[in-house]
Amino acid sequence: MLVLLDAEVDCPKELAEKLAARLRARFAHIPSAIVIAKKCYESWLLASSETIAGRRDMANFIENISDPETVPNPKKWLTERMQGTRAYKETSDQAALTEIVDLSLLRDRSRSFRRLEHALEQIITCLDTNTVMITP
Repeated sequence: MLVLLDAEVDCPKELAEKLAARLRARFAHIPSAIVIAKKCYESWLLASSETIAGRRDMANFIENISDPETVPNPKKWLTERMQGTRAYKETSDQAALTEIVDLSLLRDRSRSFRRLEHALEQIITCLDTNTVMITP
């Protein structure tokens, strides 16, 4: 089982540890991992800012962000870089922008995304070896 959440204002590590304890209490027999996106999912989009430039009504030039998890409000950041009066909307823009991100940039610039990759590897390994683990 993969649990993927936004941290928003919480500390991702502390939130993951609390959730892991609750998960162990109820689902100790199921391989599970918890991944908390620092701030929010949109931080991952910012990690690949140069690949979303000029797409989905984004400005043609968008500055590169080497540490997207430090941007205080990623959704506002995206809205400010949209052309005209259009605002970023999760329901219509999130999936479309996700399709065009550069995973290598995302991996290099986002610790929480690297955690997601590692969590998926752990779950697959547990399923292959028939072992159980729950990690925050």
